[in-house]
Amino acid sequence: MNSEILTSEHVSKIEIQENPIQVYLTNDEILSRQRYSQQTDINGRYLVKNQDGTNSDLDADYCIVHFSLPYPAPETNGNLYVLGGFTDWHCNRQNQMKYNYEKRIYECAVFLKQGYYNYEYAILSDNSSIPDEALTEGSHHETENEYTILIYCRPAATYYDKLLAVKRVNTTRN
Repeated sequence: MNSEILTSEHVSKIEIQENPIQVYLTNDEILSRQRYSQQTDINGRYLVKNQDGTNSDLDADYCIVHFSLPYPAPETNGNLYVLGGFTDWHCNRQNQMKYNYEKRIYECAVFLKQGYYNYEYAILSDNSSIPDEALTEGSHHETENEYTILIYCRPAATYYDKLLAVKRVNTTRN
């Protein structure tokens, strides 16, 4: 899923009168229930961007971004998180979703700088330290993946590793 903090098709409402600005995204969908479709994305990364300024790092505003994922019932064996490069792919209190029983939806509000964010939802089971996105995002063999391969060696009689090569590989692009 993708979202550009100010104007975007994935933004349902912006409350500029509030400080900080409140950005409400449209409800996301559980992708594991849908047929596979290829979407252009930035592989979980984010881009701080302000369309009106000259230097996005300085001109972009901070916002509270509201994520929401309709879900039939709360998870009983773990917690749901919104993940991406902006969370450094870690599950923590700031990106943990809370279940709203009235709306039957998971919700989370995250403090972010204006820009474009690529993200996903994952479940961290109570007995695991690795989040699992298969239940919310699906698992498809056609999915594009990006890998970085680092090759090291340790020269004899040294106390350091020497980086010999770096190769980035994408499963769908050459």
